[in-house]
Amino acid sequence: MASDVMLDLSIYEYIYYMFGPQEASDVIKLQLHLSLLKDEYVKLQNHCSDLERKYSLAIAKHGEVNENGFLSKLLKIVGGLFNQDQYSDIKVKLDGQLISAHRFVLSARSESWGVTSLFHADLLDWSMLNPDVGRAVLKWVYTDEVDFFDGDKFTLDLMCTANEFKLDELVTKCEKVLIASANIKNCISLYTTACQMGANFLKEHCSGLISAHW
Repeated sequence: MASDVMLDLSIYEYIYYMFGPQEASDVIKLQLHLSLLKDEYVKLQNHCSDLERKYSLAIAKHGEVNENGFLSKLLKIVGGLFNQDQYSDIKVKLDGQLISAHRFVLSARSESWGVTSLFHADLLDWSMLNPDVGRAVLKWVYTDEVDFFDGDKFTLDLMCTANEFKLDELVTKCEKVLIASANIKNCISLYTTACQMGANFLKEHCSGLISAHW
């Protein structure tokens, strides 16, 4: 964590010699505080996603969320089918393994899975994908949940894959996480990626950072 929040040595030295040790120390404290705020932002985004999921469920039922209702039970059943053979009618090849999947779940998320017809395909070949990214995509498809545990590189790869499969909701979720970690060091590369993918939330945020510092 220390490497993420420390200023470049040259900048720190500049502040130290120009303004003194107290000001330099204050800047480091602000950097630490900013890092903590970013962590809290990610937590709030996850909480917000959970609330949005419950709200969508409530809207679909035209009433309050009822955990014993048909729709709630259906969502739980779908979530429980992740990588399960029960009702499976298609396989996903990933990292040399065959993962059980379900056409009706995949088709509910997208019609773009790299095959001409999902309902005539027996196998989706994801051998070219990073295994962690592929599993994250499948987990989200079934459960609407993502574990952003492996840094910006993982999130960028996940967003690119989601964009390829036209999983717009997952793209937006990745954008929000990347916005929390955007800074003057990575904003240009993130802006470029956002432009290529049409990720407008991330694009606008990085554009603001670029305008403020250059």
